[in-house]
Amino acid sequence: MSNPLSIYIHIPFCKRRCNYCDFVTYAGKAALIPDYLNALCIEIELTASRNHVTETVDTIYFGGGTPSILSIDQLATVLDQLRSTFTISNDAEVTIEVNPGDCDLAFATGIRQFGFNRVSLGMQSALDSELVMMGRRHTHADTQNAVASLKTTGFDNISLDLIFGYPCKSLSTWIESIQAALALNPQHISLYALSVEKRTPLAKQLKAGLFQPKEDSYFSDVYAKACELLESASFRHYEISNWSREKIFESRHNSKTWRLEPYLGFGVGAHGYYRGVRTQNLSSINGYIERLQYERKTGSKRFPAASIVRKQTNLEEQQNYMIFGLRQLEEGIDPSAFEMRFGITLEKAFCKPLERLLRQKAIHFLPNGNLVINRELAFVSNQIFVEFI
Repeated sequence: MSNPLSIYIHIPFCKRRCNYCDFVTYAGKAALIPDYLNALCIEIELTASRNHVTETVDTIYFGGGTPSILSIDQLATVLDQLRSTFTISNDAEVTIEVNPGDCDLAFATGIRQFGFNRVSLGMQSALDSELVMMGRRHTHADTQNAVASLKTTGFDNISLDLIFGYPCKSLSTWIESIQAALALNPQHISLYALSVEKRTPLAKQLKAGLFQPKEDSYFSDVYAKACELLESASFRHYEISNWSREKIFESRHNSKTWRLEPYLGFGVGAHGYYRGVRTQNLSSINGYIERLQYERKTGSKRFPAASIVRKQTNLEEQQNYMIFGLRQLEEGIDPSAFEMRFGITLEKAFCKPLERLLRQKAIHFLPNGNLVINRELAFVSNQIFVEFI
């Protein structure tokens, strides 16, 4: 019996780009939204039919960009296309990323009515001065009002995102942001370390000396402080960057990708992993729209919007299974599941790195037999993951 399927929908539009953003997003292109959504629906339909998709869908994730830039009717159009194309389980997790400034009572009511049951809110900071420096278009009051609107309309699965390591932040303001997030009583919190990407406004500001980049020790200090504060608030640190109040509030969608379960990605720049094949879509909105118009008329590609389609080797699958699996701090990797999937024991597949990391106490086996990393090394986990490549 095949695993249930996950679906990712990429909405690449923003009113303005944050100055640290290097995602496939575009500002000032709202006029393309109707044509984009039409192409998106075509991609969904063609991909499902050409791959003879029969799996039940149990998680859907609208990411971006800014999905909340769309109207309720536009979001409903995409959801209706998914429902008419796939079999979606009654208890499916349906997540949407939301900019706090977009989320008033009417918007919260609308997304709730049309089937979203989980919201990932881009809080990022509790200080308005920091939000301005980041190029965000919301205030902390917007975040507070958004959470209140979501709770009023019945949402009981709200996640808050925060960024740490931004040049303007100090340890004290970081603590203030964590405490402000906890005061909003969310069910889930995600914390992401800032990565300065080339060609972003932030990279140019740093090069011009307008900001000074943070030292590595600062990143580890604020991460450790966040772990301490969230643990004292009874949040479970279930994945390197993610905490939940209870297991039922873990991100089911993300957890499935960490377990290397299948998902289809739709939209500009979207990634997918289906039947051992990894895909990546075109990154140009105009190119995407033109490609889907062509594919609908005369094309025959299994993944009609993909610019990259690559079958994974068995070794790559095993390596990814280890790297993504060890990100899960509580669950880790079940050796019996590894053997069942790959027909080889964990110890035989990765004998030398396992011996070395076990000796260094970077990883260990739990009483239930699962393999996990040492939590104290979570922030430098890449030094562990590289051992399996």
